Amino acid sequence: MENQVFLEKKVWEFDDFNKKAMITVKYFASLRSIAGKEEDQFNMGSETTLKNLSHEISKTAPKIGEMILDKNVMVSVNLEVASLDAIIRDGDEVALLPPFSGGC
Repeated sequence: MENQVFLEKKVWEFDDFNKKAMITVKYFASLRSIAGKEEDQFNMGSETTLKNLSHEISKTAPKIGEMILDKNVMVSVNLEVASLDAIIRDGDEVALLPPFSGGC
């Protein structure tokens, strides 16, 4: 028990305090094909911005990261449209949607 702290009868591992935020990113429509998967998860720290998340996404899907920065995709965080400076926290869900077109 050398790496444990007792607080109010709960045992906390030091790793509990050092966990990073897990953010789920969901890719829709053509972005799924580009990413090669339906969703991804990223550990980003206690909170981050969409801009920082786009840099992480760029490591595995450079085109998608670029599209986010160029504002060529619609981004929502927890079902709310988000800007590049939006704060993203542990447990948040980010959805990436390609541009829509159409008409009557």
